[in-house]
Formats: sequence, C-alpha cells, structure tokens
Amino acid sequence: MLISARCLQLRRFQTKEKDYPVGILGSGPAGIAAAGELTAAGVKVTIYEREAAAGGVLQWGIPSYVLPDKVSRRPVQALQDAGVAIQTNTNVTPEMMEIL
Repeated sequence: MLISARCLQLRRFQTKEKDYPVGILGSGPAGIAAAGELTAAGVKVTIYEREAAAGGVLQWGIPSYVLPDKVSRRPVQALQDAGVAIQTNTNVTPEMMEIL
C-alpha cells in the first residue's frame, strides 16, 4: 500500500493527535503501511531501520530498471513529510525493547 502525501494530509485533519508514541521495526512495505495508517490516525510514529536506507525490499529487493529509485523513495518521503521519524542504522535488540 503506497500512501500519498495528500492522502495523509487529508486524513490527519479528521482525527486528533494521540498522546502515545509508537515504534515500528523495519521500513519495508508492511512498516510503511503501518506507519501511514497510524500517522493518519494521529499517532506519533518512529520507524527503526537496521539498514542505511529506509524502504526495505523497495530499496534493495527490486532492481532499479523495474522500480526506479525515484519512485521507490516516494512512500518513505511522504511519511517523513507527514512527521514520521525514521532512524536508520538502528539494530533493535531484545534488550533495547524495554527502553523503546
């Protein structure tokens, strides 16, 4: 599910911002979709990505001649524009789960 910046903007005005933050492990298609839905519901979201670039299989699993890099970065950029924080190069271990 790809989320456009306009869709997030329109849905954000329909809900109040929630008081609790949510952390999502991984910025692949599932993480992007979850972050989009939660952001649209007014939840503050942080995505923790182990790799250097966000996007998961969109970034490294699909060749650029099939899905150009410019296109594969759109969902991540839309989330960042909507206020989602993305922390790359962050390997979350079981011990860190208590802190987060």
